[in-house]
Amino acid sequence: MRLFFAIPLIVLAMAVSLLAIIIERLGTAIMVIGFRIAGGNDELDSGKHRGISAKYGLRLNS
Repeated sequence: MRLFFAIPLIVLAMAVSLLAIIIERLGTAIMVIGFRIAGGNDELDSGKHRGISAKYGLRLNS
């Protein structure tokens, strides 16, 4: 009987985990798009937006 309750809980935990991964990837994509709009190139910033790069701990072209 305990297994009957355990299986839906495991499935729910997996679904929540998958949702968290999807949200995280979406956030990363939005950030990369933001950098492109701001004039940087993906994760490497061109140096014009040093504050943004420092804030997110991204590498800088120096």
